[in-house]
Amino acid sequence: MQKNHGIITDRIMDASYAKRPVFQILIKGENAMIRRQDDCDIEFREKMRDGNGTVEITNFIKSPEELCEKGRMFSRITLKSGCSIGFHVHEKDSELFYILSGEAEYNDNGNIVTVSAGDVTICPPGTGHGIENKTDSTVELIAVIVFA
Repeated sequence: MQKNHGIITDRIMDASYAKRPVFQILIKGENAMIRRQDDCDIEFREKMRDGNGTVEITNFIKSPEELCEKGRMFSRITLKSGCSIGFHVHEKDSELFYILSGEAEYNDNGNIVTVSAGDVTICPPGTGHGIENKTDSTVELIAVIVFA
């Protein structure tokens, strides 16, 4: 067994994948390789970062420990029509969005750009961003925040 950042790993070799190790991850004694949808925490944030409406956030991780202390968010964000996350600056971390569905106006450090399904946005440390759904459809995205 190896221990790294509070995560204990057992290397398990499968004969059909002999060249590729498979890891079973245990965090505080719990098997954490799969988290079912029903086990993800969902939160609703009103006027997130001084934005409009209510943003729905499905958190895939429980704590930064699950990202080996290298990040603090891995979530699905849902923006209903008229909802937004207000402009904010990332000082000590970087945030990435992967747009799953819909179309939104993305504030890329002061430059407004339309983003849609399949687009990736990157907000490096020291820069800012925001996102707004101005359409009648729902926008869904994956958000990841990693430490600088």
